[in-house]
Amino acid sequence: MEDKELKILLTLLGKDNYRASLSEIKLSQTKAAERDEICRQLCDRKLIDCTKVASKKNKEVSLSEKGKEFLVKEYLPTGGGNLTLSKTMLKDYLSLIRKFGSSAVNNHPQSSKEEINLPKPSDEEILQTIIELDKELGTENFLPIFHLREKLQPPLSRDELDQAIYRLQKQDKLELSSLVEAVYYTPEQICAGIPQDIGGSLFYLIVI
Repeated sequence: MEDKELKILLTLLGKDNYRASLSEIKLSQTKAAERDEICRQLCDRKLIDCTKVASKKNKEVSLSEKGKEFLVKEYLPTGGGNLTLSKTMLKDYLSLIRKFGSSAVNNHPQSSKEEINLPKPSDEEILQTIIELDKELGTENFLPIFHLREKLQPPLSRDELDQAIYRLQKQDKLELSSLVEAVYYTPEQICAGIPQDIGGSLFYLIVI
């Protein structure tokens, strides 16, 4: 996700009912037309709800439920450079995370407890899952990692799955390949890759 896209989501996060007019969305060094286009793209991805973004006058945007869930569960900073957020944006972000987590536990206490206690697969079971997903999806031994995350998170956390993938790589059972053609995937699917300090994220799983 681009920094400007993130700042729009966080700006809405601090508004009453997560809703604001387009004129209230301020991005430094960004013209109104560019801001409106970014909002339109976020709307297409269903991260925000828009009301006739193509027009500049008295139109509103609001943070969707999918947008809130993306911020809590999926967003991961990638690439180099610095991202500047105000203390208010950071406070609103942390409040959302705490509110989202508390709501999930209070509304589904039994299912949350069962989810935590789910048995975690071994490295060999993870490898077998990769093989089965590749066969099921027809990815020809070039499985995008987001499919594995959808299958195994939970019971595994994102970091636990990443570490298991690295272990399989060290055992010469698995190879990892970077994403080349990003145009074929959504930003959320791309964020499911494993970020690297240099180069693109590791995105494809290849069984040796």
